[in-house]
Amino acid sequence: MKNLILILNIMIVSLFCHAQNSDYRLKKYVFNNYIQSFDYSILKNDNSTTISSKSHGFDRIWELEEHFNYSNSNDQSDFSYKVISGRTLPPSIRIINRGGNLSVFENDSLVNTFKDTTINLAINMSSPLSYKLIIEKWEFLGKKNYLCVFDGVNKRNIEIKIAKDITLKSQKLKTYILASGLGNIYVLCDKKYKIIAILNGASDIVDQDWESFLPILKNRMLINEMTYNSAIEKEATLWKENKYILKNAKVLDIMNGRLSSDTAILIENGYIKNMHPVSYYINKNIKTIDIKGKVVSPGLFDMHAHIYYPNQLINMLSGGVTSAREMGGDLEIKVQLRNAIDKKKNIGVDLFLFGLIDGKAKGSFGNIQINTEDEVKKVAAYFDSLKLSGFKIYGAVDSSTLKFIGIEAKKRNFLMAGHLPNNVSIEYALTCGMNNFSHYLSMDGNKNSIEALVAAKGWFDPTMAWGELGSRPFKTPLNLIDDEAANWSEALQDRISRFGVKWSLDDFKIFQKEINTEIQLYEKMGVKLLPGTDVAAGVSTLHREIKLFANNGMGNLKALQSATIDAAVNLKIEKMYGSIASGKIANLVIYNTNPIQDLNTIEKPIMVIKSGIPLKVNVLRKNGNFDK
Repeated sequence: MKNLILILNIMIVSLFCHAQNSDYRLKKYVFNNYIQSFDYSILKNDNSTTISSKSHGFDRIWELEEHFNYSNSNDQSDFSYKVISGRTLPPSIRIINRGGNLSVFENDSLVNTFKDTTINLAINMSSPLSYKLIIEKWEFLGKKNYLCVFDGVNKRNIEIKIAKDITLKSQKLKTYILASGLGNIYVLCDKKYKIIAILNGASDIVDQDWESFLPILKNRMLINEMTYNSAIEKEATLWKENKYILKNAKVLDIMNGRLSSDTAILIENGYIKNMHPVSYYINKNIKTIDIKGKVVSPGLFDMHAHIYYPNQLINMLSGGVTSAREMGGDLEIKVQLRNAIDKKKNIGVDLFLFGLIDGKAKGSFGNIQINTEDEVKKVAAYFDSLKLSGFKIYGAVDSSTLKFIGIEAKKRNFLMAGHLPNNVSIEYALTCGMNNFSHYLSMDGNKNSIEALVAAKGWFDPTMAWGELGSRPFKTPLNLIDDEAANWSEALQDRISRFGVKWSLDDFKIFQKEINTEIQLYEKMGVKLLPGTDVAAGVSTLHREIKLFANNGMGNLKALQSATIDAAVNLKIEKMYGSIASGKIANLVIYNTNPIQDLNTIEKPIMVIKSGIPLKVNVLRKNGNFDK
């Protein structure tokens, strides 16, 4: 009956709109996810677009209003999409924009009203229609530098570029790149603006007829982005010598927090050749750069990264991150990217890849499901062929499978990290060889398990900074994560005043206190903590995580060690990474002041040296979309 009423309502509105506007279009989009399906009916006239959606029996409506003509839309066909990965139901948000007066509804309740005439498009970013309208708006406004887009939660500036066309199935596809602060989204359209695919890393959406061509489309994305990164590297590189001296450096010994003075660091072919007093190199015919007493520190590690685009690696470098433990996703793409970085064919952080495996659950992004000993062996051999660093365990792996994974990991010298599987204790996971756990571990009633982790010298990356803001009821604050606010409470307060979220600053402070208490308990019990972001290129999130560690018992030195030498020890690469010493890879960050004295210094690197290549931070920031 409800379906009949919905259909009748759509027909009535359809007739009314058709009478009012001959450019009316009615279309139906079907999205098939591994765990859910959405049916969208789209009603459009010159000044508004209404999307009615049904999922699991719940009707959802988005009304997106703009004062410009949509008649340049030529696509009148019905088509289906498959969500290749991704698990999030589109939020039940409705936005109305009338001349810059915006009203935001959540679950049919008015959440906020405010005026902002800078917004070009108020739109739900969860459907392909949104990207279609963004491109149409951009074309309509004369291909301006970027559009200001508001999705009911975040206000973002999206820069749109056109990459090389790609021809497949005897059809030429136009490739649009939508760049925001978190990386690029590739939108491939036919000549009628019909979207063939949206490649956004976490949830690739593809027209069913084109699903088999997804690997080719993704490879095209990778080639385009790596070409873009190479151009950035050329602009950002300070000098090209394979052998040079950093003169008058204050070198931070991360093992004890002491600073040397009057030091010269000889870097050759990407490695630290040796370090001596400056006088040692007088009259030697080697290019010398005077850094005038600046502090040289080891590059930072992000120990729980999810990287979807090469461009995100630019963001990470700009924040002093030179290495990352990559915890699951599109392996083939990431292996190509890692190999290009290792061979210095592309700019980016050093990637240590973990293959994401799960049990019988559906919907994990980029996961491989294994449930038998034979499947474990096949996947382990596959990971070995890709030269991965280890297994990333997901929640649905059962106890017997975890045991088989442990056997293969030991045989192949793989690490085991990730979520504590459902219905598996920490004690049992430790016996299987899994000694690195991710995300929140409650101390309540779990003291023995934490003590077992400490006794086994296990590791824990709590991703508290992401939890602090990213999973709150006001949804994912993507614009806040990378906005480098000096005071996050003030930034949140500004966010509340602008967008009227249903979460007060007091609520935020209470949750902050809970997080602080948990970290203090971990530290008191001797848990070995590692900083991780759990987001793509969340540079400010990593800085925040390190400071959370420092402010809750670890102190500045130990917190910085967790992001440098401890991270290298965890990955068993401390002979080449994590500290500054002769023979190690020259992954360095240069600061104005000593970060051990003031940890806020890590937010403001003045130069990053990646594998011996000195890079201008301001260029990296500009091209990493920080200033948009």
